[in-house]
Amino acid sequence: MSTQAAPINFSKISEETIDRYATGLSQLHQRLHHQWREPSFWRWCYLENPAGSGTTIAVRGDLVIGKLGNLYSKLHVDGRTVRASLLEGLEVLPEERSWQCFRGILAGCLEASEKDRIGFGYALATNSTSTLNQQLGWSTLGRVPVYAAITCCAQMAADRSVPSFLAWLGRFADPFLRVNPKKYRDRFQGFEFRRIERFDSQFDDIWHSVKEFRRLAVIKDSQYLNWRYLGCPGRNHESWALYQGNQLQGWVVFRSRQRHREGCLLDLVARDNDPEMILRLTQWTLQRFVASRVGLVRASFPASSLEGEILRKIGFHTWTTRIAGIELVVTGTSEIRKETSFEKTMENWHLSLGDWLYY
Repeated sequence: MSTQAAPINFSKISEETIDRYATGLSQLHQRLHHQWREPSFWRWCYLENPAGSGTTIAVRGDLVIGKLGNLYSKLHVDGRTVRASLLEGLEVLPEERSWQCFRGILAGCLEASEKDRIGFGYALATNSTSTLNQQLGWSTLGRVPVYAAITCCAQMAADRSVPSFLAWLGRFADPFLRVNPKKYRDRFQGFEFRRIERFDSQFDDIWHSVKEFRRLAVIKDSQYLNWRYLGCPGRNHESWALYQGNQLQGWVVFRSRQRHREGCLLDLVARDNDPEMILRLTQWTLQRFVASRVGLVRASFPASSLEGEILRKIGFHTWTTRIAGIELVVTGTSEIRKETSFEKTMENWHLSLGDWLYY
């Protein structure tokens, strides 16, 4: 039977199937995004996630033609711990895009979530998928804030292949657009930044001190942090801890993307949600990006959060929110959680850029 005539098979990623299809997942991703990911990435993402996964792939013959990541995560929801699913990375080959294929992938993910007793699902979706979301009856809660800090206009322009003479003119815009990390340099006296080799119980204590400030958020305990930031193949996540004396006061995670050399502020947590510590962590991170000649830094925190307030105060712009066009979507509440719809209010959510998993 030819590959074209073969039926589509839908299956959940498991220990029995991951090695067989990991290379096919990388080939699918490369064809759609022109970016190669090592096959080990899919094992990390879809099998090593500490909360589990119900990811479904579509296969015709031996060719992976589509997939949808269905990663389970532990959320702090209104004082309780709830397992939810993050739906991410819906990818289908152009010639295979049909309602039959989309429906089969989605049905596989929903079946796995029901079997694993997942409370609800959520996704960070682009405007291009809004029609599909509406057809499925999913709730679009609103646009996710995306902030941008310009550390050097000329560098930002050069990184986007703007001709050098035009990029040079960007320096005249610096006084109006860029942030100035040097302004807060004296705030680091008496503090020490140490690279994190492994997240341990000290970081669990920090999380417990901030979780009540977040009505609905991914639980960032040491197990999750080690998986998310230290175990991810092909990603150089810089994880740094802030100490005052020998006491851990908080941590920050960031990375630079090769594309356009963008800086990404992924995670930012301070003991007791202390604004002074959040400011120190943010300013120190910006200085690291400046030293690495990164012209543009992105971040995402709720507009009403302390982190969002501080980012705006020190010069992060909010115009990127409209350009990015990312919307938070809730896929529906499971039958096992009829008693509440707390997750369907946008203001309850506390998400950072690192929670997207795209980074």
